[in-house]
Amino acid sequence: MKILSVIIPIFNSFNDLKNLEKCLNKIKIKDQVIEFIIIDDCSEPLFFQALLNCAKKYHNWYIYKSKKNAGPGNARNIGIEKAQGCYVTFLDADDVIKVNNVDKLVNNLINLRKNRADVVSIKKINYSRTKEKQIIDYLETEEKIAKKDWLKFFIDNENVKFECWGWIIRKDFLLKHSINFKNLKYGEDQEFMVQIFANLNLLYFLRGIEYIHNSKSGGLSTRFKQVNIIYQLVLLATIVNQIESSSNKLFRFFLRKILEDIAQSFYCYLFAFNSNLNNKLLKDVEKITKKINLIIPGSSNGYKRLKLLLENLLLIMEKNMSRYIYIYCLSEESMCILKRMEKYNFKRVKIIDDAKKGLFQRRRIINFDKINYSLRDYDPLVIISHRNQDIQINIKNKLILNGLNEENIYTPHYHMD
Repeated sequence: MKILSVIIPIFNSFNDLKNLEKCLNKIKIKDQVIEFIIIDDCSEPLFFQALLNCAKKYHNWYIYKSKKNAGPGNARNIGIEKAQGCYVTFLDADDVIKVNNVDKLVNNLINLRKNRADVVSIKKINYSRTKEKQIIDYLETEEKIAKKDWLKFFIDNENVKFECWGWIIRKDFLLKHSINFKNLKYGEDQEFMVQIFANLNLLYFLRGIEYIHNSKSGGLSTRFKQVNIIYQLVLLATIVNQIESSSNKLFRFFLRKILEDIAQSFYCYLFAFNSNLNNKLLKDVEKITKKINLIIPGSSNGYKRLKLLLENLLLIMEKNMSRYIYIYCLSEESMCILKRMEKYNFKRVKIIDDAKKGLFQRRRIINFDKINYSLRDYDPLVIISHRNQDIQINIKNKLILNGLNEENIYTPHYHMD
């Protein structure tokens, strides 16, 4: 009997296929207790054939193809359905799973199966776009953790990630609670994990296996679309419903933490695309924002802050039309401001994001690490828009150190009541 099914969506990327083969080649398995289920999300024929040819070299690669391109959530559902392992885990094709000792991992999973462990957390290492290493929501223990204890751990841990990678989940647990990925192309793994947490009692931590996640280059620029407001509404509604229906005070507090994080992103999208929403969508937005504000008073302050920021920027720009204007922003905020400013056509405005090279493919966004600090030659006006005031100060000091006049630096602060 197979003990573990590794489910891997893939779509039209020869680089991902090369990375995947390199990763899985390092997991040497004597028998077929671990299987790799690779679901092609309706790629072009040339790529799919290359995938089939690659799979012929391995006895435990199983290839399936989606009937239509429906995103990674749908592909993972196919993988869950086809999985023969007692446990399933999810791997993105451009990430890496490292196993120190395969035989020991198999024995550990067999023992977990005997104890009927439903969900197992493995060591998660996240490399940010700036290649900074973070170890996420992991305890150096192999003991089972009661619900109140893992909830407290996640609440206190700032580096918690609510994506589906880095977890080993009993397939029977998913079937028992009818847990699957919703038909979303954005936030589908977060919605999935909320369902997991809602039904989970004991959590196990497992050593000897690591998930290495690489934050995606270009991710935000490709997903910053109006349609994602619809997907976010589904995700927010799931979390709000769980909060309203749960009698566990600690669990509700835990969900509030998730809700607060997702709501910030939601209000950015709402700010960017609000003028384009139809009446039905506006009613749905109004309904969910009322509920969010009841759960987290003041949660919409981010939207108000962006609105005030834009109003101030427009006033400043109109008075300084002959000067170069540089705006330092967070990733999502920079996209918001850029989207709303499209109709004004400020030719001398440059937006500088805090991300590394490769994140954005859009015109007029400059990578933070590539900025030329000899700006004093152009008499520029610099606006530092960042939620974190310490970062505002750091950027300001760096600009002054590189010769920019402090009078040309504007750092707006908005305090919402």
